[in-house]
Amino acid sequence: MGYNKVILIGKLTADPVLRQTQGGMSICRFAIAVNRSFAGRDGDKREETCFIEVDSFGRTAENIAKYFFK
Repeated sequence: MGYNKVILIGKLTADPVLRQTQGGMSICRFAIAVNRSFAGRDGDKREETCFIEVDSFGRTAENIAKYFFK
């Protein structure tokens, strides 16, 4: 089994939302906007914004909800 690691740097689109499952597990949902610049087929520089939705679990979720805000 492999392990993939992704590091995304962007801006929050809204404040994170923290929820608890019936079993007590913390889940935090948030979205970030990531900009990227690239050259189009015609050679012109373009910029694109990707909106990425993220779910985090456990203690990580609790820390994100506590310290991250828009």
